[in-house]
Amino acid sequence: MKKVITTIGAVLLMTAGAVYANTADELIKALDADGDGQVSLEEAAANPDIEAQFAVLDANQDGYLTADELAAEPQPEETQG
Repeated sequence: MKKVITTIGAVLLMTAGAVYANTADELIKALDADGDGQVSLEEAAANPDIEAQFAVLDANQDGYLTADELAAEPQPEETQG
């Protein structure tokens, strides 16, 4: 969990081209190759940190990341018991 939070923080500060992004909106713009306002897994591949955490960041599991999802605090993983 700590790694996820650290990774999300780092992801919000960088983009694939090492351009500084200080907001989730800027990160979306930097990665959104087709201009639809969201980031697919294929687009996320341009940033290894985003790609590695895609499933965790994609809160509604629709296959796309939005600025709201990137800006949201990570939810604790459900434990299996």
